[in-house]
Amino acid sequence: MLTMQPLMLMVGDPDESGCPTYTARFLDKGAEVEYIFTVSEGNIVSVRGEDSFLEATYCDPWVPAFYQSILSFHESRRSGA
Repeated sequence: MLTMQPLMLMVGDPDESGCPTYTARFLDKGAEVEYIFTVSEGNIVSVRGEDSFLEATYCDPWVPAFYQSILSFHESRRSGA
């Protein structure tokens, strides 16, 4: 069940280990909230949300598609598309 409406995805500053980050803004119960997502670029590229995002969206079926959109956005930035 979608409990938050995505509003915006922005490029953030790299985290302390140099991994790229993205900030997503959502509308949740009438208020805007932001969460930071980190992309790791090892052998397998992956994305991880803040613990508070994971808690807020536990078992929401839209989350995998949202993570995929972050990875697609990240890949397009890397490839210069």
